[in-house]
Amino acid sequence: MQLLIRNSKQNLLLDKMVGVQFSILKGAANGPVVYREAQLVRTNSQGMANLVIGNGTLSLGKFDSIDWGRETYFIKTEIDPAGAANYTISSSNSIYQVPYAMYAGNGLPAGAKQGNVLSFCNGMASWEPCTPKLPSLLTLQLTNITAYGVSSGGSLMETGGAEIIARGICYGKNTNPTLIDSVQLAPNGGNLFYNALSNLDTNTTYYVRAFATNSVGTAYGNQFTFKTLSVVSDTSLKIGMSYQGGVIAYLFKEGDPGYNSQIRHGIIAQTSDLHVAAKTNFKWNIFLDSFTYANQISIGGALANTLQIIAKQPLDSAADYAARLCNLDSTGGFKDWFLPTRNELQLMFVGKNKINGFSTEAYWSSSEAGYYTAYGLDFRTGNCDVYFKKSNLKIRAIRYF
Repeated sequence: MQLLIRNSKQNLLLDKMVGVQFSILKGAANGPVVYREAQLVRTNSQGMANLVIGNGTLSLGKFDSIDWGRETYFIKTEIDPAGAANYTISSSNSIYQVPYAMYAGNGLPAGAKQGNVLSFCNGMASWEPCTPKLPSLLTLQLTNITAYGVSSGGSLMETGGAEIIARGICYGKNTNPTLIDSVQLAPNGGNLFYNALSNLDTNTTYYVRAFATNSVGTAYGNQFTFKTLSVVSDTSLKIGMSYQGGVIAYLFKEGDPGYNSQIRHGIIAQTSDLHVAAKTNFKWNIFLDSFTYANQISIGGALANTLQIIAKQPLDSAADYAARLCNLDSTGGFKDWFLPTRNELQLMFVGKNKINGFSTEAYWSSSEAGYYTAYGLDFRTGNCDVYFKKSNLKIRAIRYF
């Protein structure tokens, strides 16, 4: 059994000896205790502790006498952060018996043969070996259509009973694009993924479909079509100039993702840090200990990262965290503000004297670094570093033009 252990203030207990007591309760979360044991364990550098129920000091009952097949049981876990037996933190959860435990005393269940393994195959439980099929997915609605790009993504409905080895967006100027057309890959992890397409031709019609590939083959989502905007290049644009709701922070150069020699475009930064009333520093997300797969670091990845972070938070959350605040902002009448990627944040530091308004504190990027961390940049030194997601940093939103 693996536990992530926190104290009463929800801070992780790192490399600490803690006392743990397990109780098995019969029938309900407050039912009679049929088994109890205590253990003393040390958490690792990430606050995790690995335990085996049955290896502790027994105080009540006998583990192998519990009739798992006939009753419902709950496990109560109690913690003493000081490493003793004064348990101040507790939780109770239902124990789900696996099919083997339920049928061990009654022979094989109907439809099963000796040696079968019950598996979840193509959306259904089955005793037969799983035969993989193509995955199933939807293409997400197109957003942020510009003269040179668009944003979309996919929603994976079923993996087809096999590991997804590639996914993303395929697009082109002909209907029903496939992998032989242009492709933008998305990171694996989670059911939702987002892509920001760039370097498209202006005033041109494109077709877009999400795709996912497993060992059986590649499946495609529904198709969307759109037309890029028509623009006239403005050679007078310069970094530090007020423009479209903010100030120009960077102009794309040859070699940058999204660069187009016929169009002057780049990144617009807001002229001040985001804040809510008097609050000016915020956490990176609210599910602090989890992967969001917002791992794009390059120019043009801010939208995909921002939406990916939001997708991994509770749907009904109204909490103030970096990505959500950027996504909700409408400064200058524009509603396409995002949390910058790591590389975009570094470009903003380079141009900070022309953009103005930055503090000498650290700012969040939208680029995830690990399970507990994301990238931020110290605007006093220019050093890019990893910060715990629960850290409170500054936010400066950007948009593309």
